[in-house]
Amino acid sequence: MTVLATDSERDRIRFLIHTGLRKSEFANLRWKGVDLKAGVITIPRSKNGETRHVPMTSVVRATLGRMARPIDPSLLVFPSSDGTPHTHWAEKAFPEAVRAARIQDFRFHDLRHTFASRLAMEGVDLCSRSKIWVGGRPCPWSSGILTYHRVIEITRSSGWLRGRLNGNWQHRME
Repeated sequence: MTVLATDSERDRIRFLIHTGLRKSEFANLRWKGVDLKAGVITIPRSKNGETRHVPMTSVVRATLGRMARPIDPSLLVFPSSDGTPHTHWAEKAFPEAVRAARIQDFRFHDLRHTFASRLAMEGVDLCSRSKIWVGGRPCPWSSGILTYHRVIEITRSSGWLRGRLNGNWQHRME
């Protein structure tokens, strides 16, 4: 990830690979949605209009733990220099870094797909993956409810989500 100019930019990529947030969710993430103790990020209004909870990996916890946490929880986690949502980074700096790295056919949204693939490879069940990745839509074969506490349970039971990555993943994703 040396084509990214700063540690902050590299942290953003790691964060996105480990959370699967949409561009708008990332740009508008506020500290009040970050629960470091429980290891859960809450997206108050996802694309489908519902609240969803995203488990934190050790990488996400470390990234957020290094950041200065403001007193005002309504402030953005990854703001631009003027405190507004940092859409420029996702729309300009990220594609430039992808080009500089000579990665072809890779979009910002593919970071989200990487996260979903890793959940599947870790053995997280289909309904839970769907609820983490998409949000509030019920699964027809279950109660359809993925609670905050279930996200914490999934985080604790999954080696990848706890950050215990094996060989190749560790090198590629850090």
